Amino acid sequence: MASHDLSVAPRPHAHPMANPGFGKRGASGQSPRRADDFAHLPRREAAIAAYIDRLPDGAAIDAKTLAKFLGDRP
Repeated sequence: MASHDLSVAPRPHAHPMANPGFGKRGASGQSPRRADDFAHLPRREAAIAAYIDRLPDGAAIDAKTLAKFLGDRP
C-alpha cells in the first residue's frame, strides 16, 4: 500500500451514509471544532480524525469505507 501525505484531509463530499442506526454519531455536549483539535496526533492520524469529524451524523465510518475514500489520495 502506498503511503501518501495526508496532512490535508480531503473534503468529505460524496461519502456514503451507513445503514439506519449505524454510522457516525455526534457526542452530546461536544465543543465546537477548533483548528488544533487533533494537534496532539501525528499528521496522518490527525488528517483522518479531521476527515471523520467533518462527516455528517450517520456517515459510514467503518475501516473499509474509510480506506476506500482515504487510501488513494495523491
